[in-house]
Amino acid sequence: MGGFFVAAAARRRIMRRMAFTIERFVEDCRAARARADWAPAVAGLLGAALLEPGAIDAEVASRGASARKGFDVWLRSDDLTIYQVEGRRGLISPPHDHAGVAVVGVYRGAEGYQNYRLADGRLAPAGRITVTAPAVSVLPPDLIHALDNSDSAGSGSIHIYDNAHFDLAERRLWNPDTLAEAPYSTAQQFKWTKGARPAA
Repeated sequence: MGGFFVAAAARRRIMRRMAFTIERFVEDCRAARARADWAPAVAGLLGAALLEPGAIDAEVASRGASARKGFDVWLRSDDLTIYQVEGRRGLISPPHDHAGVAVVGVYRGAEGYQNYRLADGRLAPAGRITVTAPAVSVLPPDLIHALDNSDSAGSGSIHIYDNAHFDLAERRLWNPDTLAEAPYSTAQQFKWTKGARPAA
């Protein structure tokens, strides 16, 4: 009987050590980024993290940024950016690209997306999708889309990119009302995002 309790205690200690933390997740992604097959490697790490949605939300809540701004940046460097998004019901971003590969994991709720394509230099709708937790997607660098939670009760997701992402000169942005291309800036993207929290 004593051995049973010792083994159970050991398992609990292991589980506590293995519980999701932002710090360890970022370290693991940073190490995976050095691999030639970095996107599948990071997708595997993200898939494992999505199994602990409560732990992710607890870590995010302890930092406070997502509650204030609707997103929480965990890492930004020249070749890797990681952040969490609180996709509130009704949140709709303008069409945009990422100028690189993206790995996105929805860990809570469902996240809607409107995809687009360029036809004769003009942007045109190319179908809608809904991604329901837990799910990981590897997005190609030429993808153009808009987050659209108009039909979702809300979502929590983790976004990982192979570049600096914010205010990157190579990125592209389109006016959501006219679908005319505009110079990219993070400030303009947030200005055009419906349902976003005011800038803190």
